Amino acid sequence: MRRRGFTVIEIIVVMAIIVIVFASGWLYFRQLGHSQPKLLDRLLVNQEGIRSANILIDHIRECLEVIKPEVGETTPYLVTRNALNEINVVYCQEDKSHSEDEEKIYQIVAVSTSDKSGILSDKTRNELVFSRRNMGVESEKVLIRMVRRVTFTATNPNQVKFNMVLQQGTGQFAYVSQVRLLPYGGL
Repeated sequence: MRRRGFTVIEIIVVMAIIVIVFASGWLYFRQLGHSQPKLLDRLLVNQEGIRSANILIDHIRECLEVIKPEVGETTPYLVTRNALNEINVVYCQEDKSHSEDEEKIYQIVAVSTSDKSGILSDKTRNELVFSRRNMGVESEKVLIRMVRRVTFTATNPNQVKFNMVLQQGTGQFAYVSQVRLLPYGGL
């Protein structure tokens, strides 16, 4: 005799398989919802990092020659001369509005002057010391905020390598680039 329909055991097995498939799908989509904001944060940090690096690259390319650091030397600042024979200084300054007690956050500041006498280099501490009163600062501009650290290395008199780490929320973005100065300061 042929029977028509399903036994109770067959129905229970099919229902168990359906429950397992739906449960795994629910867990997958729940996890996807949690990881999407993290991915978005990382993408935003990368986008801001590339934008910041391009600002610094454009600023460096406007110069004719690297004064400090000397070839082969690495410093946390950059001193250059532009086509108008002005001295440009790019350095890190603590950003007190974003710094915490343990972790300091910096901003990259660019200073332009036509007077070279106020710029000094302290070789023992490898820091830039300059007096704004003596230097006759003509323009000071914050280029980039939320910087963890930046270093400049002169690979030759017309080429600079910089290493920059940006902090954005809990994410960090590290960027290394070698910039060749444009002939005639990009004029």
